[in-house]
Amino acid sequence: MKKIINPFCEYFPIKQDNLEYVVSKVFRPEISFKEKDHSLIALVKERAYTIFGLGDIINYPGKKIKGSGSYFQGSIIGENMLYLVMKELIIETGKKVPGKSGIGLDFGILKEMEKNIGKELVVTYNNKYLLKHKGTINFTILEKSSEMDPSHSYHQEKHGLQATELDGMGYFHCGYIKREGGIDYSDKNTLEILLVGEAKTSKNSHHLKKLGSNTNNSKTIADKVFDPLISLYKNHKFIYLFLAPENILWDNKSHRVSELPSKIIRQLEYAEVNTILVPFPSMPKEFDYYTWKIANIMKLTRKNKKFHNK
Repeated sequence: MKKIINPFCEYFPIKQDNLEYVVSKVFRPEISFKEKDHSLIALVKERAYTIFGLGDIINYPGKKIKGSGSYFQGSIIGENMLYLVMKELIIETGKKVPGKSGIGLDFGILKEMEKNIGKELVVTYNNKYLLKHKGTINFTILEKSSEMDPSHSYHQEKHGLQATELDGMGYFHCGYIKREGGIDYSDKNTLEILLVGEAKTSKNSHHLKKLGSNTNNSKTIADKVFDPLISLYKNHKFIYLFLAPENILWDNKSHRVSELPSKIIRQLEYAEVNTILVPFPSMPKEFDYYTWKIANIMKLTRKNKKFHNK
């Protein structure tokens, strides 16, 4: 059997002779948007994604409406857009695997069922790390301390253990089918990929400097995210998908990668992790408009709630 070539490689940054990185092919899903009174829907071909809806507004966990803008921009709009981008990327990449080649495909985004959201169920663990669900597509990596009582090892809220949050994860497995109904993972040619996604909505690069930090007092993305994941998923290759505004990613139309993402790419190369940079899709209006609109809807829903509770 031939070894399967990583089908995502066309999106990886290319290192030039001057040690700068350039992205020769940028992934840009063709998105149209439908605005409603209380929601924003994104459409990609026949697939629809809710970027925010009335349920998100009603279930906002904060007590005060003031300051809700950053929550909705990052935790709702940003992460829902990340889900869209990651899903469309693996769908489009899956189409590149020849259908008559005898290669089986299995891919998707790791998404918690609605009834389990908030329960923080464990996904997997070993003697040092634990991966658990946090939200719909969010995860938390916990690092155990060898000095603690094992029964308290994962209680990071009480014992101050380091917790690292992941915005989203997807998987892409392809291999030769040797039996009916699935991929034979014992085949050494099987390609198992985990995509780890991070969404940043701010256009201010100063807000993102800690991402590339590697000072003595802080760990890099490779240390915090990929060392644990590589330990937990030994047979997988890893891709870091960084979704951010275009001005954060590259300096000009030639897609020459700017300083911050270049630093991240270099750090991850040492850990044998590939990077895909994706520009944040353009929405019909700016974030300020949507956060203002959400705040007004929230005021109205909370007034109605008070009225009905009397």
